[in-house]
Amino acid sequence: MNPSVRFPRLVAETLAGRTLVIPDSLDRRISLIVLAFRRHAQPAVDSWLVPVARRYSDDPGFCWYELPMLGGGWRTMAGFIESGMRSGIDPAAHDRVATYYGDSRRVRELLGIDDHDTAHAFLLDEAGHVIWSESGWAGRHRMDELFVRIDGRLTRARAAQ
Repeated sequence: MNPSVRFPRLVAETLAGRTLVIPDSLDRRISLIVLAFRRHAQPAVDSWLVPVARRYSDDPGFCWYELPMLGGGWRTMAGFIESGMRSGIDPAAHDRVATYYGDSRRVRELLGIDDHDTAHAFLLDEAGHVIWSESGWAGRHRMDELFVRIDGRLTRARAAQ
């Protein structure tokens, strides 16, 4: 992916009830956004987010979100869908999960996503540009690479302050 690509503007609502506008709501922080288009991709999503949460949960310069991507037609079922999600997700994580109801085809095209059946992880810089992306399961090598990239960006951001 071209590093100058800005992440597309997505409006979603967290399970905690907060409106999230990506990338605008990221408050100029380095961010990891993990998208999933199918329920069965959840284990792959968790393979990215569990280690990231463990390592960066107290870092004010970094944030992460999981975005389940549902077509706009599902909006009529939003209450039911989100109630089910809330019951299966630790309440402490409700503000990190934001459901998007809309044109997921547009998002897939803009981000070059061909596979709907797995997780898609995007690391964004402070301006909301995609600086790294991967899809599928994280695995040890991919997590090590992601950690190096996050740590490097955080170090540069702190030095610039």
